[in-house]
Amino acid sequence: MAQDTSLAARRAILTRLKAEAPTSGVIAAASIYPPQTPPTRAWPFIRYGAATQLPWKPTGADGSLIAVAVHSFARGPGEDQASRIGAWVARVLDGAVLDLSAETGFPATARVRHTGNTTLQDPEEADAWHVVTNLEIIVAS
Repeated sequence: MAQDTSLAARRAILTRLKAEAPTSGVIAAASIYPPQTPPTRAWPFIRYGAATQLPWKPTGADGSLIAVAVHSFARGPGEDQASRIGAWVARVLDGAVLDLSAETGFPATARVRHTGNTTLQDPEEADAWHVVTNLEIIVAS
């Protein structure tokens, strides 16, 4: 039976980003949020996006495939800072292997793969930029 492990994966990803943030020089750990961000927040910041979870059962294994984007927001001038943050997110997470067992209550491992970044100018703020870092997470249990 397939388990929805998207919440466990989200928590593990946010924990990994927050643990790496102090040495990054690009983002503060306190500025890394789940999908809901506080109404007042310091720029730059990161927000975990809405995830799509699908059953994944290769060769009889029980798991899930999760597609999600991590969103990085920064103010200019230009997109440089947002791009640096997006590149950092990709570096930290691409190839990560995360143990989800404590969160799920059963043995589960998440393998993260970076599948690309998109840089956008924020239409609501002339000097704000947004980088979408796309991830594919395969959870096997």
